[in-house]
Amino acid sequence: MIKFFRHIRQQLLPENKFGKYLIYASGILIAISFLASCKTDKNGDASGTLDLGVVNFNPKSHTCETSKCYKFTSSSSQVFETKTGVLRIDEPEGDIIGTVVMYSGGNGNFFYGAKKSGNTIIEESLEKGYRVIQIKWNEGWFKGSKEKREGFRKLAVHPASITQYIFDNLVERDKPFILFGSSGGAAQIAYMLSFYGIDSITDKAIIFAGFWMGRLDIGCFDSDPLNSQLHYSKRARTVIDQSLGFNLDAKGPCELRDTTYYEVYKNSSISHGGRYYYPNTSVYLIYGGNDQVGALNQGLTYYEKLASVGSPYVHMQIVEGAGHGILRDSLGFETIRKILFTEVDYKTNTNNK
Repeated sequence: MIKFFRHIRQQLLPENKFGKYLIYASGILIAISFLASCKTDKNGDASGTLDLGVVNFNPKSHTCETSKCYKFTSSSSQVFETKTGVLRIDEPEGDIIGTVVMYSGGNGNFFYGAKKSGNTIIEESLEKGYRVIQIKWNEGWFKGSKEKREGFRKLAVHPASITQYIFDNLVERDKPFILFGSSGGAAQIAYMLSFYGIDSITDKAIIFAGFWMGRLDIGCFDSDPLNSQLHYSKRARTVIDQSLGFNLDAKGPCELRDTTYYEVYKNSSISHGGRYYYPNTSVYLIYGGNDQVGALNQGLTYYEKLASVGSPYVHMQIVEGAGHGILRDSLGFETIRKILFTEVDYKTNTNNK
């Protein structure tokens, strides 16, 4: 499999270019053996989308550095606990040309601009005329309730709900609406597109640095050496189990390889059972070729799903040499920057607004 991915990188990455690489979907199907026999219809495996939750937004702002911040809560009947968070909103000095919503990595409990590379992207976004909205979860978006078997898919109702609220109440609907997230933030975006219908309001989704949640069942319980690039490390297993309410000190089913949870984790995966055909959304998937945390190959399962159903505006790139922190790599940073500031094609993306 490693040789295969080296071949894919050579084919996909001529001199810092990006584009649509749907032609390579069949190669990925061959390489990822457990998906080789998958067949999906145009909508993927799911019959519909999950219901969004309820957002309670406090309109009274408070100052956070030079920005305005707003507290909110998100609740849903499909999960047991209300999540709390903060929106940080920065407005450009001149005319607003669109909005970029940013989702931080890990469990999302920090603002995207907390890191130097993220702050640089934010500053340039504002200079170009984009409003930037950052989402921070106080306790993390994917920490589940103990013994409730919620999982990532259900818990993703929280980022999906606040994203819909932002679109409905805080931005101009006739201007580009862009989602931007890495690692755990990339997972937030992928879940909301695949299971909560957020593709219908999204012009561009920039999903980079992969994620661990592509096929949770394979990562946790599979033992086939052909799928070894999808198997989780011990660190990944302890994080995955947080979605079922296990803390870092308590061993959960993924860490213990308890196969009685196989279906729970399979049905909580990003790349299983969702909608993967997004007719009006440009989706950019960027992976680090030297990613050492296991996000590359898990992330590619999502690309395979989008490509296999013919989602028309899917772009995929592996940045050779870049690690999991793609923005810290000079080529990775420039790649993400160019994608973010490429103008949205409104001829194809505004019909369903």
